[in-house]
Amino acid sequence: MAATLMLACSNDKSGGHDGDEGVETEVNGTQLDGNTTLYGLVTDTSGNPIPGVVVSDGYGCVTTDANGVYQMERYKKARFVHYSTPAGYAINTSADNYPLFYAEIVHKNIADRHDFVLTPLPAPESDFTLVCIADPQCATTAEISRYVNETIPDVEATVDGYKAKGTPVYGITLGDIVFDTPDLWSNMKESMANRNLPVFQTIGNHDHLQTETSDDNAAANFETQFGPRNYSFNRGDVHIVSMDNVLYEGKKKYKGGITDRQLEWLRQDLSHVDKDKLVIFCAHIPFRGGTSVTDESHENYDGVLDLLAEFSEAHIMIGHTHYQQKYIHKRNGKTILEHVHGAACGAWWTANLCADGTPNGYGVYEISGNTIANQYYKSTNKEADYQIRAYSATQVFGKSGSLTFGWAANAPAMNDAKCIVANVWNSDASGNWKVSLWQNGTKVCDMTRVKTYDYWAYAYHVLYYSKSVGTTWGKNLDHYYYGNLASGTPGAADFEIVAEDGMGSALKHFPGYGNNVDTHTGVAIDERPYETFQTSDYLPFTAGIQAGADAVLVSHNVMTCVDDQLPASLSPAVHKELRETLGFQGVIMTDDLAMDAVAAYAGDQSPAVMAVKAGNDMIITTDFQTQIPEVIQAVKSGEIDEEQIDQSVTRVLKWKYDLGLLGH
Repeated sequence: MAATLMLACSNDKSGGHDGDEGVETEVNGTQLDGNTTLYGLVTDTSGNPIPGVVVSDGYGCVTTDANGVYQMERYKKARFVHYSTPAGYAINTSADNYPLFYAEIVHKNIADRHDFVLTPLPAPESDFTLVCIADPQCATTAEISRYVNETIPDVEATVDGYKAKGTPVYGITLGDIVFDTPDLWSNMKESMANRNLPVFQTIGNHDHLQTETSDDNAAANFETQFGPRNYSFNRGDVHIVSMDNVLYEGKKKYKGGITDRQLEWLRQDLSHVDKDKLVIFCAHIPFRGGTSVTDESHENYDGVLDLLAEFSEAHIMIGHTHYQQKYIHKRNGKTILEHVHGAACGAWWTANLCADGTPNGYGVYEISGNTIANQYYKSTNKEADYQIRAYSATQVFGKSGSLTFGWAANAPAMNDAKCIVANVWNSDASGNWKVSLWQNGTKVCDMTRVKTYDYWAYAYHVLYYSKSVGTTWGKNLDHYYYGNLASGTPGAADFEIVAEDGMGSALKHFPGYGNNVDTHTGVAIDERPYETFQTSDYLPFTAGIQAGADAVLVSHNVMTCVDDQLPASLSPAVHKELRETLGFQGVIMTDDLAMDAVAAYAGDQSPAVMAVKAGNDMIITTDFQTQIPEVIQAVKSGEIDEEQIDQSVTRVLKWKYDLGLLGH
């Protein structure tokens, strides 16, 4: 016997609609369970149901069925129902251009229906840019004015630059939108509205109400403005999660971490994400520390890292500290990079600097497929390549009490008239970063990484702005480097500092993906004429090769005008195009050979052996335990020429050498 459910309409902030008030036992052909208290229909703009969409009440997750219907028994404290926007659909936005992916649950005692309508994208977003803005932290209308007149125009100019190249851009704040000033919420929200990109929001400790001792009640004001605190969305091959990791106890007392219930929500959310995806986890308080609380007391961070380590690549985006730092987690054989961002407000809008000398600014992440292909810290009102500030190590900026602001006075190793200190604020301690000092076109030395202060920035805040000596206004961090000139002094000599991050670049997906099906799950046959590739698809590859790209990743698309029998990754003819027509001499690699588009053509043959014979130098495959022995056997039998292997090894080693991974 079918269960009877009472339906009530409620406020909808989803870009969708509610059903009519009444009694329902089924929706669009799906029978409703008797325990269902939250349900609805997800369709596209043509009314077609969308299966597989993840829907949540903030505590548990379900997916829509073949009829586009979701249903669940909502958690008693749930305030919202929200969906994780699928990669192939646009981000719904409100009239003031805020992401709108949720509806508020008003009726708690009867079943609520909330329908959502999604707009299909005209083409897949395999590449996009993510802008991460940490700590606007405005406490006054004057500070909001600075944010509006300094930060936002700079962000908009960055966004316009990417959009001009056809690259979609999305933004997310990393908490502390205001500074314990709930009366400024409406002003701050208005300041960020109707801009040229939708900006998702993350809650920070200063976004909680000081007057409340309950974590949920303290966050209610934020939720009224921006919706759920724990949510996710998808772009291309990337899954982005934002979570509240502030455990708030009232009156500015808090610690970092997430609850057991939050961890379970995250586990459920990630269970619907393919393991070959890139996962970006956004929160406010650093995992590696950042408060007086030790790492170990950061509740459930181990659990989060374990979950992130299951994916092809994972990054953590953080604010809170008002300084720039890259922290490396090693977890279950995976490297997870935590990006602790300098603040949009710098050192609380005092000047235009953070306490570590990093300028006011924000992070920019250029994403290609399932990897962050390039990233940089964009200083407000500076060019994108402004990444280093250099000083004379013997320069003294002043004195406050027993502290002299200068490196020579505090670090004997730098007490040399020829010594230069460089603040490279985007560097990390992985060992991949190489910072070198040059004079007259000749390398003088590799600069030594050191943990120290930016004494110029420290002195600026203390001596000019009368701030107190201590950890708030002086940050002892490890993104500084020093080295001695061959001759002369920093004030008179011409010199150059070169910072290399040890990261290579790969162009993808050659010969051009076009508007083809997903090769993970199907065969992509591209029947466009050769002239189209020459005048369109080849152009960015040619530009990238001329700019010095290290590698090219070849797709599994069948380029019928060159080879109608094999996908590009297995085709000698397509590789000849890359080597001879485009003149590429670097490393050629495959996409994952375990995809369906390859299996359809490999048959009983080894895809890896076919790929090597086609001309690939590197093989990417999740089936490496089978494929590696088959390649080795093919070399032993003579099916693959050893000379070809030697040439590939030489290209790969040269790439590693150029990146500084093998030493010089």
